[in-house]
Amino acid sequence: MRRPPPFSPQTVGRTKQGDSALKWEANYWRAQHARLGEREAALKSAGATLQATIRALTQRLYGTKSEQASGADGTTSPQVDSTKNRGQQPGSKGHGRRERCALQVVAAVYDGSEEAQHCPTCGEAFVPLPGTETSARIEVAGQAYIRRIQRQRYRKGCACPQVAGIITAPPVPRLRPKSPFGGLVWTQVLRDTYLSGRPTHRVCEAWNQHGRPLAQGTRTDGLPKMAALCEPLMPLGRERPRGEKLFHGDETRWQGCEAVAGHPG
Repeated sequence: MRRPPPFSPQTVGRTKQGDSALKWEANYWRAQHARLGEREAALKSAGATLQATIRALTQRLYGTKSEQASGADGTTSPQVDSTKNRGQQPGSKGHGRRERCALQVVAAVYDGSEEAQHCPTCGEAFVPLPGTETSARIEVAGQAYIRRIQRQRYRKGCACPQVAGIITAPPVPRLRPKSPFGGLVWTQVLRDTYLSGRPTHRVCEAWNQHGRPLAQGTRTDGLPKMAALCEPLMPLGRERPRGEKLFHGDETRWQGCEAVAGHPG
């Protein structure tokens, strides 16, 4: 018997029941394919969301941080490109220069040279006019000075034995006995340490640059002794916040002097 050529049309017989079973299987696999497609799309969306979350957390943990660019939730807001110049914009109303009436005014008189006070052609001297051309300039004089205290002395003019022969005015109270530094120096040390939070070596270096030499040991030894002088103010410092309706809840640490084993300073 001769075989038909390959891929030639052939007649296959099947029953109605077999035809229904094939159609049912085809519809079943089509439904399964659609469900798998939906599941794949959902997994891709969830994967993209997780990748975005990982990038955001990585940026918050290892990226550059700026308090101005951070939102209330701690996330970094995207930088907005702007061609606007920084500072006051042209055409806007400014606030003008600040009034500094509380500063002490020190007069400084300047005059021209002897040659500039005569006419360059005939040599006749110029006639001075009343008043001056006035301008102001803010300066800072941070140099230290020595306050030389001179106590007046008296000699008694009577013969009373209860009175000493020479009477001297009482000494000026010192913040620290036998210390060459006055109260203004220790006030500045306290402000630099607890208000500005400047380290010890920076405080000493700044004072040396302004002609106010201050040894590191003097400052370190003087701060605990200043604490004893502030003890009477502690009850007042506690009573004032208790009278307020709200309390400050900042957890920022406050630097202080405490005895630690192995650290004499």
